[in-house]
Amino acid sequence: MSVIHMIKVIKEIHPKSVILVKAGKFYHAYGKDSYILAYLFHYKIRNSDNNCATCGFPENAIYKIQSNLENRKINYLCVLSSHNYEIMEEMNYKNNNQYDLVFLKANQYMKLKKKADTVYDKLLQNLKNQKINEKINQIEEILNEI
Repeated sequence: MSVIHMIKVIKEIHPKSVILVKAGKFYHAYGKDSYILAYLFHYKIRNSDNNCATCGFPENAIYKIQSNLENRKINYLCVLSSHNYEIMEEMNYKNNNQYDLVFLKANQYMKLKKKADTVYDKLLQNLKNQKINEKINQIEEILNEI
């Protein structure tokens, strides 16, 4: 079975938990969970071969991730890909789980970040264009007002 299929199966059982999959010396999160990690830790999201959002981090960062999730009362599971996705560790805040709330914030953040990245890319592509300098000045004025 593929990783994505296994994550979907686990998410059916634990829909409101961040699933952290240990594979080798890294942990990975997929789908909505990757948005939460990108939002909380500024990790970069990429798309997997199955066009599923994913992000990862080295195993030595797991305690920082767990601590942050615990401080925010977000359920999580750590599973081992090498042991048929056996659960190594689980934190469940039951009715106090803040998964949905944090995901809403993460989703909004990711949409805004995507827009900002698109603007940034377009600015870089057109740096030699004189009109771009005018637009950059306008953007700077807006940002200075904020």
